[in-house]
Amino acid sequence: MEGWLVSFKRGRFSAWIIGVNPSKCFLMKYLKLLIWVGLLFPAMEMAAKGTPVRVGMHVNYFDLDKSALGAGFSVQASRFHFDMSSNFARGEGRSQLRSNSSTRLLDYQRAGVVNAGYIIRFSRFNIIPKVGVGWTFDIWQTPEPKPTFYLYNERNYLNVGIIFDYRLNDRYGIQFQAGKFERFGVGFNYYLGNL
Repeated sequence: MEGWLVSFKRGRFSAWIIGVNPSKCFLMKYLKLLIWVGLLFPAMEMAAKGTPVRVGMHVNYFDLDKSALGAGFSVQASRFHFDMSSNFARGEGRSQLRSNSSTRLLDYQRAGVVNAGYIIRFSRFNIIPKVGVGWTFDIWQTPEPKPTFYLYNERNYLNVGIIFDYRLNDRYGIQFQAGKFERFGVGFNYYLGNL
């Protein structure tokens, strides 16, 4: 295995990370994406007063062999849609970058996805084309002396999909979705009001 002990320098600061390649660090890549989307999404909507906002939850099926079932949330404001989901897979114990001779690769992966879309309205029925970034990590388990696990070997995927949204009444709606990385999903949404 490569990358058990990695050193990197940035300006005057240096750090050692065990088991993770810093160029593939989950937090740095997706923190930038989430900040960009998190700032852009409300900025577009701040110009409009009385923006209708809906929030929702869904379960989905990722394109994985094992632990493919995931859950997530969505936000719709005016004609824009944003959703995130994960399968929440993990090893036993707490997450810690540590290994020894008994460390082994588990046969399932952690997966997640972030999507943005545009709502095309037809009375009570909406079609939402979406595009996003999906990712998976291998999970390594160290059973002794105390059980710990860590995530390694990140892979990124393009997720392109579509959501069919039907409004049951003024407050509640149901959604069915399909995509490349998120194979299938079903969920509901709730109208919060005009914010």
